[in-house]
Amino acid sequence: MTSASVLLCSIAFILVVSIAIVILTRGKSIRNKDEIRIGLIGALAFGYIAWACVYMSQIKPFVDPE
Repeated sequence: MTSASVLLCSIAFILVVSIAIVILTRGKSIRNKDEIRIGLIGALAFGYIAWACVYMSQIKPFVDPE
C-alpha cells in the first residue's frame, strides 16, 4: 500500500510542477512559450517515468539477487 501511495503522491507533485510551469510561462514577455512548456514538461514526464520504472522494479524485482 505504501508503494502505491508514493507513486500517487509523486504523480500529484508532477502535476503541480507542470501547472506551475504553465503559469510561470503565461506572460506576454516570454517568447516561444509553447516550446518552453513542451520541453520542460516533457523532460519532467520522461524523468518521472524513468524514476517510476526503477521504483517499481525495486518493489518486485524480475530477477532475485543471488
